Amino acid sequence: MDMNATNITVSHLSPLISYVPGMLWSGGGKDPLVGYYQNKGYHSTNASEGEGRLYFSWVGTDVWVYGGYRERLGPYRIFLDGNQLSDYPGFQQGNPQNFDSVLFNSQGLKLGPHELEIVNISQDSFRPVLDINRIVYQHEISSATNITTGDPRCKWSTSNNTKSPLWTHTSGSMTTYSSLGAMNITFNESCCMGQ
Repeated sequence: MDMNATNITVSHLSPLISYVPGMLWSGGGKDPLVGYYQNKGYHSTNASEGEGRLYFSWVGTDVWVYGGYRERLGPYRIFLDGNQLSDYPGFQQGNPQNFDSVLFNSQGLKLGPHELEIVNISQDSFRPVLDINRIVYQHEISSATNITTGDPRCKWSTSNNTKSPLWTHTSGSMTTYSSLGAMNITFNESCCMGQ
């Protein structure tokens, strides 16, 4: 079976991302610069209030974490599949700010279940913030199968107790103007979302 790599974007608002403890995380609604972020939003944690953690699980391969590379970004720690990878220094003076920056990525992971943990470890009162806009991961899916109107898996309603047909077939499409018109199809696909 042919497999294709597909990137799946998970918004910072998705329940697939866990923010722990929740009271240390907030949205960017009061930030005057929130409009520079993709979809004008993010979740952030301020280390001056405690150590905020983010957890994300997925089934796939590569992963990218996007957030704000801003002067307020302090050090953070990455764990992947239970292993501590590295401490990242956060914003470095002399670099330009970027509201859509890749804060972490890992490529070449084997297809399978993975877990990511990001911890705000800043102890710098001038750079205490970590914000996350989205996570993108790659999943391998089977090649798409085209289903046409003549496919035997498509079950078209055929009776309306009148002499007029329920469906009109034209140029590869089916059309009905009857409220009794229905089509059913059964298919199976494996899920690729986080666990």
